[in-house]
Amino acid sequence: MKKYLLILILGFSAIGCDFKTPNGKFPAFLSLAPAPKFPAMTIPENFSPTPITSDEIKAMESFKNIEHKKGHDLIESKRIQIEGLKSLNESFNNITEEELKFLGPVEGYTPGMTIEEYSDQVIQQMMLDSEKFPVQVLKEFRYEIVSWVYRLQSLKQVCTPSTNEECQLLDKLSDKYLVLREKVIEITSKKYAEEIRNK
Repeated sequence: MKKYLLILILGFSAIGCDFKTPNGKFPAFLSLAPAPKFPAMTIPENFSPTPITSDEIKAMESFKNIEHKKGHDLIESKRIQIEGLKSLNESFNNITEEELKFLGPVEGYTPGMTIEEYSDQVIQQMMLDSEKFPVQVLKEFRYEIVSWVYRLQSLKQVCTPSTNEECQLLDKLSDKYLVLREKVIEITSKKYAEEIRNK
């Protein structure tokens, strides 16, 4: 079972996100470079996210409707998800190099990493890759990030003392995705300014 954990984390580090944009997969996880590329992420002191926009609210409402149709917003479904995160959290840093051979080298991952440490690599790779995105893709990516944060926070409805560690992880991931959102906003503004200058 452990050898499937890395497959799960690719989708589960954002709790169900498939890391896709309208232009394709994002980012490429499997590569020849298994060593961490980035330092641990830190949340800036007195961090305050940019207020949510009306377009982001619409995107989040659309996401909530999809979640409802799939039954992902049901309490029992959320319990299953949080228990899955707990199991993954308990096993993730025990993956051995031998088990890694099942997937081959995974960029940013080294044996012994925690989910949070690996997620730091994933999120910072997203920041790097987003520099290459056109404005429209950046806008849609921003909507996705808001939906991911909503889903992470919605799982906290089923937190219990036995999943306290996982619920703290949900908060940390939420904050880090909000930092990613700020980066996307910054890049979008820069690209808008470039477009105006080039007109």
